[in-house]
Amino acid sequence: MILNLAEKKKFLESLNERQRRHFAAIESNSLGWRGVTIVSAAFEMNPHTIRQGKKDLLGADPLALDRVRRAGGGRKKKSG
Repeated sequence: MILNLAEKKKFLESLNERQRRHFAAIESNSLGWRGVTIVSAAFEMNPHTIRQGKKDLLGADPLALDRVRRAGGGRKKKSG
């Protein structure tokens, strides 16, 4: 199980979206088998978010350090 869960939940609130993904991925890796499922339930996160954090940490999809999300995402600006 996850030690100091209450403290970690409080810490998680202070992180941005990218940092939360990475923190959850590290927690998941430390738990080993079924880590994604355990962390997902404990922190009420989507398992896909945790897996994305794992990919980020492995460097499979590099993202600039000053960005939280990839460029080009979201709604397009209104022209006119």
